[in-house]
Parts: sequence; C-alpha cells; structure tokens
Amino acid sequence: MRVLAILLTLLLAACGSTATDPDSGIAGFAHRQVAAAEAEQAAGNLAAALSRWRTLLLVPAEVEQARRMIAMLEPEIAARTREALQKGEAAYARGNRREGDRWMLAALALTPAEETATARLRREFSTRATTQARGKIEGAYPPPTASAETDDSAAGESPTLLALYQAGRYRDLVSRAEQQPTTPGSREAMLLREAHVQLADAASADDRALELDHIHAALAAQPLAEDPLLARVVALRGALSDEWLKTGSGLLQSDLKAAISALEKSLYYNPGNRNASLRLKQARTLQRNLSRIKSAKPGD
Repeated sequence: MRVLAILLTLLLAACGSTATDPDSGIAGFAHRQVAAAEAEQAAGNLAAALSRWRTLLLVPAEVEQARRMIAMLEPEIAARTREALQKGEAAYARGNRREGDRWMLAALALTPAEETATARLRREFSTRATTQARGKIEGAYPPPTASAETDDSAAGESPTLLALYQAGRYRDLVSRAEQQPTTPGSREAMLLREAHVQLADAASADDRALELDHIHAALAAQPLAEDPLLARVVALRGALSDEWLKTGSGLLQSDLKAAISALEKSLYYNPGNRNASLRLKQARTLQRNLSRIKSAKPGD
C-alpha cells in the first residue's frame, strides 16, 4: 500500500497542471476503477466493489466519492455477513449441513477471512471426516455380542481396544495403547486416533491447548492422506496464539516478565503472528532499558 501511494504521488507530481488524457495516467486509472467498482456493486459483488473504492482513496480527485461509497458499503456488508452467519448456524441446527456450508461461504464472499465462518467450516469438514472414519470402524467391527462379553468377563481378560472404544472409555483406550504401542495402518491405530479425536472434542469448550494435544496425538497415531485434522491444528494454533497475545498485551504495564512469557507462547503456537512478534520486541526492549536504569550507579 505504501509503495502504491508513493507511485501515485510521483505520477500526480509529474502530471502537474498539464492537461490529462482521461484514458491514461492517474485520471485513466481512476476512471477505470470507478467503472469497475460500479459494475461489481451492480453485480452484487460488494467485497470486490469495496476493495476498488478503497484504492481510490489515494486519488485526490476521487477521495470524496470513494469515502461516500465506502461509508455506504461497509455497514451493508457487515449486515449481510451477520445475516449469512445466522442463516448458516440455523441451517446447521436443522441438520442441513449443505445449506449451512453455503451460507458460511456466502459470509466469506462478503467478508474474506471472516473468523467465525472460517472456523465453522473447518470444524464441519473435520467433524464429517471423523464421523466417516468412525463409521468405517464401527461397520467393520460391530459391537461384541452379549455372550462374548460375558465370556471375556468370566475369563478375567482385560477389554480390548475395540471394546473400550465401543464403551466410550477413550481415556482407558489411550492408556492401554501407551502400554502396547500401535502400528500405523492397523485397526488399533485407527481406534487410537478416533479416541484422541473424541477426547479433543470433549476438551474443546474449556481447554484449547488440551484439545490441540489430542489432535496432535491423533495425527501421530494414524495420519491420513490430505488429513482434515490438519485444518483443525491450524485453527487451534491460531486461536491459542491470539489468546496468549491478548494475555501478554494486557500484562505489559503490570508484569513485564509474565508479558514476555505470554508473548513467547503466542509465537510458539503461531511463529507468523506479526502482532505478537512486534509486541515481544517492544517488551524485550523495555526490559533491557529498565535493566540499564536499575544497574546504573547513582550520579552517573
């Protein structure tokens, strides 16, 4: 954006007070952008129209019109995005996943990278893939008969991984697998993966770090081609990074050491978090300056 502004400024300076060909230079650029923005808006592509109007904020002759159109488009886009999210959630609640997906994609078309829609779609795709895999397990390995369960109990045998899975004893299954490591590609590995996914789902509302640990364990137990759990890992690491960034930022004025620790955790979860990187750099600079002040001798 800064480079574009400089280029536009140089072009304006070069034009000076000389007559400008409406089809060339800055005037030509502005004319084409206005026409394109109006066409996008007429076609209902509000996000694309908004983007084009914003580029015209750098053209002095078009600033007033651009600001007016942006002021009109932004609240309309926000309202339509909220409506799409609400309709999407309502569709999911009715069990209509296809319609829910369609509304979430509509929200993203209006507001690219909208966090709620992005997270919802990632979770939906991950859940469906997990359900599909779980169905394959249960279809291939039906629950044991009552007589078989009685025989096992009478013989004093410990339950198998499959029996633990079917009984919903996921923690016990994980503990058993730790004592008897599974082999990727085996039935036991898939059972272990699904047990970790179940535990991750149970932890998601209260402990995202624990949820992430279980998803990592599921991937380690049995990775799949184009694994849908990878998208869940990305979403969780991003959310945890943002949480620690918020925590660290809030501690900068009261506990510098704790703030630095929190910001380091933010970057651990997402090394590409630019805001966390900048805040951490500021915090460390402040820490060094305070250290110099404390170590300086009186009278220096």
